[in-house]
Amino acid sequence: MGYSVATEKLFCSHGKVIRAEIVEHYPPDTTACIFWLKNRQPGRWRDRVDVQHQDGRIGVIGRMPTDEEWAERYGGGGEPVLVVDNSP
Repeated sequence: MGYSVATEKLFCSHGKVIRAEIVEHYPPDTTACIFWLKNRQPGRWRDRVDVQHQDGRIGVIGRMPTDEEWAERYGGGGEPVLVVDNSP
């Protein structure tokens, strides 16, 4: 991945110009890699995943307690009271 290029670098040492041949390596551009993958295999490398449900049922984790069960568990009777504190 990426690419390498043979280049020449100039240095100045004690007033003397020195030329050195070096190989510069450029790392791959990750954005270009993502773009290439999405165009080459769009079904496999897409951002969005399509989720298909097997049936129309919704799984329920638990059930709401009856008034009697609520009173037994939390005290009091009837509907639960929600207290909201909006003070800063």
